[in-house]
Amino acid sequence: MIRVKRTRKLPRLRDTFTTLTTPTASAKTRSGAFTKPQTDGTQLGLNRLDPRSGEFKHYTEKNGLPNNVVLGILEDNDGNLWLTTNNGLAKFDPRTETFTHYDTSDGLQSNEFNSNAYFKSKDGTMYVGGINGFNIFRPEEIKPNPVVPQVVVTRFDVFNESQLVDLTGRTPIELSHQQDVISFEFSAFDFQAPQKNQYA
Repeated sequence: MIRVKRTRKLPRLRDTFTTLTTPTASAKTRSGAFTKPQTDGTQLGLNRLDPRSGEFKHYTEKNGLPNNVVLGILEDNDGNLWLTTNNGLAKFDPRTETFTHYDTSDGLQSNEFNSNAYFKSKDGTMYVGGINGFNIFRPEEIKPNPVVPQVVVTRFDVFNESQLVDLTGRTPIELSHQQDVISFEFSAFDFQAPQKNQYA
């Protein structure tokens, strides 16, 4: 057992959140007060208090949160919230009310994080800890992939039977009026994190 003697009180960093321990505790951010729910620990997502109206807005997996277990909240210098969960890291933009998810395919040590294992330094660097170590990152350096992958048709069926047709689109596919049940499969050519490809 290692004992650490505290010789001085450490200053509380202005933009660092700590674990909320009472039902009325909240963390003030630029875009309103946010709290982690206290029922069953942090099992119920993220709450946002509008200080003007006094109303709470609740965000869960149904709203795009990757997991309802929110273990840590840090605010970046742009006012976005970074949440550690039991299913990866989420960036929440309070202006658009949207979540961006990050997981092990993005380089996280694990998708599962630990409570009380998060810190923001004075220069804005964030430290988040999980079951396999911790990640260090600068939020402003996390950018979405600007390259839109090529999408191609990989199969064409008529009445659930595959057809030998030109799938490149150079040759038209001609069907009779009786061939009125068709289906096709398609794929995006992005193999870095294919599970993150989204189709409109």
